[in-house]
Amino acid sequence: MKRKLVPLLAGITALALAALPVFAQAQTSPSTPQPPPRVENGRRSLFSSLNLSAEQRTRIAQIKREKRAQLESILTAEQRAQLEAQRSQRRSSGQTQPPSRRGPMSNLNLSEEQRSQLRQLAQSTRSQIEAVLTPEQRQQIQQYRQSRRPSRPLPSP
Repeated sequence: MKRKLVPLLAGITALALAALPVFAQAQTSPSTPQPPPRVENGRRSLFSSLNLSAEQRTRIAQIKREKRAQLESILTAEQRAQLEAQRSQRRSSGQTQPPSRRGPMSNLNLSEEQRSQLRQLAQSTRSQIEAVLTPEQRQQIQQYRQSRRPSRPLPSP
């Protein structure tokens, strides 16, 4: 019995020693400067990876509530109902992201004036949130946005 056990233990030890550098390299390899966004309430949240203080979280939540109220004042009653129907359909189906890359607003037949108001609202919201963040957190967001942008080939002359 001992004669069979010794070669088996030697083989296991050799295998473990051979795999040890691979595991060590995987743990010490350089990683991205920011962790990927975590999932909160079934949705990916960039803010959850920024280590926000309680005060920052409260202020950002307030900004988002204000944005939603302004958004609803821009939309007509029919558009609000259509948007809410899309949201509830996504929730019931378990989807965390809109079905199309363009998002749920693309199906609302917005007027040019509404589009303009929504662009201004988005820019204003972004500025307000960035004002709450530290310079390091703003840099993390900038890096995240750049990593999410698809690389576009340069137009040929």
